[in-house]
Amino acid sequence: MRRWLLLAAAAARAVDAVDAFERPPPDDPYDEEEDDDDYLDGRERDDDPYGVDCEGRAVYNVLAKRNFCVVNSTWADEFVRRVEGFTVGWEPQTRALIHAHLARIVKEGNTTTTLEAGMHVGDHLLPLAASFPSLSFVGVDPDSTKCEFVRDMATRNNLTNVRVYHNGLAARDRACALDVSDANPGGWSIDERRRLMKKRLLCRTVDSFLEDISDLGLLHLDVEGAELRALRGARSTLRSARPLLVFENNHLSNDTQYGTAALLEAHGYVKQDEVEHNEVWAPSLVQSGRRLRRPRRSRPVLL
Repeated sequence: MRRWLLLAAAAARAVDAVDAFERPPPDDPYDEEEDDDDYLDGRERDDDPYGVDCEGRAVYNVLAKRNFCVVNSTWADEFVRRVEGFTVGWEPQTRALIHAHLARIVKEGNTTTTLEAGMHVGDHLLPLAASFPSLSFVGVDPDSTKCEFVRDMATRNNLTNVRVYHNGLAARDRACALDVSDANPGGWSIDERRRLMKKRLLCRTVDSFLEDISDLGLLHLDVEGAELRALRGARSTLRSARPLLVFENNHLSNDTQYGTAALLEAHGYVKQDEVEHNEVWAPSLVQSGRRLRRPRRSRPVLL
């Protein structure tokens, strides 16, 4: 009887994990209120952040309702470009999907921590933290100037639920470098080869953050092709915390994409969705421990 009760409880958790990432309705995925004026674009007379002195500027969208201000910084324009309009900004469907998942957690009276690695300028992290003050958010990025910007933004907007770490992610704790050669600052990546030490920093494993996060419920990876390495350093997290996963796949090669799927399936995860080159994986009903086998390649016959 005890075994059947445990299986029933596991089934209920698995159903909740699957339902958590159902696609939000296409008309207004964020609408938790009665009004439909959640998305302001600055063109209407009502699109005013209540006359708050931002000592810079306000973001005229859903954040304006929360008197959200942008601090003066090198990264201010990048942040505004990515969030202004909110439904047409960078990865709006991904943001809406995560928002809907967190909204369900709050509605059920629960709390959780979201870890976002490769947070860039906080264009996902900060709006979500402003929307859910009862939840905790941890941002990780290998660029120190972006980390300073996100910290300043959190302080300016009184987001006490945000913590920021200046680190990269890797399969093990080690020294690494930030490659800033890409013209797109959102495409900067980690290189673990010591001869390319342009901006030295410490790369950490996801598992190492579990010492500071007791209730990790969502892991969002945007690490420009290093997703497999990051997940190799998250094995304990996948086994114990069982977070929902959202990660980019457009920078993964065929081999690394196959390896990522194999690692997650071996830890009892199943792919639930894919939106805007982001994959969504959730814990399955039972951890089977089954590993995918790489197709056997024929060897040349030596005569």
